[in-house]
Amino acid sequence: MKNRLQKLLFYMSLWGFSGLLVGCSAQTNESLHLLPRTSTIAVYQGGVISRSEFIQALDMQVRLMQPHAILTGAMKSQFLKVYISVYKVLLPQIMKSQPAVSNVQIVSLVQQFKREITLYSYHGSEQAFNQSLDHFHISEMDLANWARASLAIEAYQKHLTVAAPSNTELEKFYHSHPAYFTNVTVKQVVGDSVQQVEQMVPELSRGSSSAIFEWTNKPLVSLPLAVQQTLMAAPIGKPSSAIHIGANYVIFDVLQRHMLPYAQVKSQIIQSFIRQRQMQMWEQKIAAVERTAKIRIVGALP
Repeated sequence: MKNRLQKLLFYMSLWGFSGLLVGCSAQTNESLHLLPRTSTIAVYQGGVISRSEFIQALDMQVRLMQPHAILTGAMKSQFLKVYISVYKVLLPQIMKSQPAVSNVQIVSLVQQFKREITLYSYHGSEQAFNQSLDHFHISEMDLANWARASLAIEAYQKHLTVAAPSNTELEKFYHSHPAYFTNVTVKQVVGDSVQQVEQMVPELSRGSSSAIFEWTNKPLVSLPLAVQQTLMAAPIGKPSSAIHIGANYVIFDVLQRHMLPYAQVKSQIIQSFIRQRQMQMWEQKIAAVERTAKIRIVGALP
């Protein structure tokens, strides 16, 4: 990732939560609602998860970063299984095998996390972000522990051994992932609602409003996935439909889109290919732990 914002959002997939907002679970919402309301909501081979621990984890890992997300019972169930697999089973092993993370790294990541999530999910309002921290009872120590764990997991993933890719594999990867290697020049307007940003579209052509933001030669890979998809599909010079990003609605006007030549980005292709394979290996490891941890949800998920 070339941009800290995407990296922070990518931590949901780093931890294994990439499919959360799509949701998949062997238990239906109905069956989850029928479970008793108890202090212990899940058991697994080696321990139990209390109601309070589950709420704290969900607030820290999802609700703080995605304040407008609507989570179904199936999504919460999937989150819980991944949380147990990663945080309760894999992370203790990783922390033993990885070098200690420095306080400088932790402080730096927490500061960057605050800046980027405030900008992306809270309209740039530090007050709104801090109110969420208070609402979810998330302390500076909680953020530091999150950063320490995330850095350890990322370091572990990057040490997973991947076979050197062939030129054929690299060329296929290059053509299959054009957004990874495409730069764009874009104007955008941002607002609180679809109606508001649609009313601002004429400003895009005039180009004189302070409400317009412009990116010049911006790597698509540095942007959230929904933005990548919109900018790859949008006709040149024609405003896109409004899309919902974090707490905002955005309309884009793509002025230029350029895919960098294969030879120019070959080293980047190799890095991206290896990183994707490492993530696949990580997801397979999580799935294997889910199968062997004997996870059972025994209480209603709040």
